[in-house]
Amino acid sequence: MIEFLSEYNVTFIVGTPLFFFVMGVTFRLLDTSAAIFLEHNILVTSSYVTTKEIRRELRVTEHSEIAKALKKTLIFRKLHDLCMFLTMLSGVFLIGYFFYELLFS
Repeated sequence: MIEFLSEYNVTFIVGTPLFFFVMGVTFRLLDTSAAIFLEHNILVTSSYVTTKEIRRELRVTEHSEIAKALKKTLIFRKLHDLCMFLTMLSGVFLIGYFFYELLFS
């Protein structure tokens, strides 16, 4: 029984950073801020629009559909950042777990 739980821990600890990374990439792909700007004839110089520019455009825009799309983009961007942070954090635990197993097993 203990061996099974140990194998389950390894699977969980290795799979967690991978899961958060895939979720973060998914949220990044859903962030279509440059496309939203270009669809509404707002010139952007890069495919990565900064959060500052999105917030500035939210303040100035009078179109509710643009504002709604930009708010959704900001949510996706925050979720992407959160998932990347959780990937790094769980990666640290993964490395610590493997060193623990290497030294104390």
